[in-house]
Order: sequence, then structure tokens, then C-alpha cells
Amino acid sequence: MTHTDRIPDFQIQAGGIYSEACLARNISSFSGLCSFVRALPYRRNPDKDNLLTVFTDNCGTCSTK
Repeated sequence: MTHTDRIPDFQIQAGGIYSEACLARNISSFSGLCSFVRALPYRRNPDKDNLLTVFTDNCGTCSTK
């Protein structure tokens, strides 16, 4: 069993800023989003209060990921 076997999967639907950020990067499922975030390099984000920071900075910490 892999880590993705334990994560509920669903399709990401357009309709909000976070889903649009995913779909703009061809991330169409929750498991795909998890894989994307997991693969991001570890690096501090300048604005950790911005929930889109992992997309704009292409990195993250345990707090922002």
C-alpha cells in the first residue's frame, strides 16, 4: 500500500481560486495535487499566509505544504 492508496481521491472542479490554480497546472485530481505538493522542493515561502504560495513560489515548507 502506498501513501496515495490511503488518500481519498476526487476530481478537482473549477469554481474557486485554489481549484483554478490546480487546473491551470493540469492538476485535475486530489491525488495529483498531493503528488505535486509532495514533489515540491523544501524552501521557505516569503508569504506563508498566502495559501497559493506553493504555486507561485514552486516550493514550500511543512507549514505551507
